[in-house]
Amino acid sequence: MNNKEILLGIAKHVLENCTPEKLLKGQLNKKMLGEFERIAVFSIGKAANGMARAIEPELKGTNYQILLANEGHPLPTELGVRNTEKIIKVARSLGEKD
Repeated sequence: MNNKEILLGIAKHVLENCTPEKLLKGQLNKKMLGEFERIAVFSIGKAANGMARAIEPELKGTNYQILLANEGHPLPTELGVRNTEKIIKVARSLGEKD
């Protein structure tokens, strides 16, 4: 095996194992989640969809909402701005029990 094959193997392994789904799975303290009335998850950036998919199963049985800001990279878009405004609105509505 030559150096190129070794490096490509390492890169492939990293790309397969560093997905948002694999990195976030099991990271929430489920016992702690029950203490909240509402849970808001803000998933932002290029990995927003993968992060949201990874965290959603962990939230089952809770009152949760997932908001994405994954549009408009590298330049802002109208949809990206609207999604960000919605995140800000929801964040401002959260209270001590959320």
